[in-house]
Amino acid sequence: EELADEEDPIGPDDFIITFAHKSLFYDNLESDVSSETDITLKEVSWFLENYPKKDLFDRVARSYLKMSIRYFGEKWRPPCVAGEHSCFINPYGDVYPCITMNYPLGNLRSDGFSLHGILNNNRSQEFRRKIRETCVTCWTSCEAYPTIIFKPMEFLRDLI
Repeated sequence: EELADEEDPIGPDDFIITFAHKSLFYDNLESDVSSETDITLKEVSWFLENYPKKDLFDRVARSYLKMSIRYFGEKWRPPCVAGEHSCFINPYGDVYPCITMNYPLGNLRSDGFSLHGILNNNRSQEFRRKIRETCVTCWTSCEAYPTIIFKPMEFLRDLI
């Protein structure tokens, strides 16, 4: 509410919400970056109540917020599509399944700049077989949005 400006209003749909998480790439593995659940739930609820329903992107964003309440409040664990429908590429061309896992799948430079080849190599296939056992189930927007789109059952439930 404090961000509102009569001439150029800023609303909830001007942001993509993400939550604090640890990553080798953020150099914060030793830090306590968790947020207080009750405060997080209160803020997410406010965004959800005030987020518009104009188009499909808004529906995906609202679904992300609804599932965030489940993630933080009910300790719900979403399916993971990292390394299958999303990946993280560092400035050196190293390809990782996501920003939270130090599990290189390949390197664009040494693999002929073929992301398709890397995501279908033996290491990537092995990662996808093991993902259910090893995934720490983050709920960052960079992983949650692909999950909502490629594993849509929870998303479809929100539309009904």
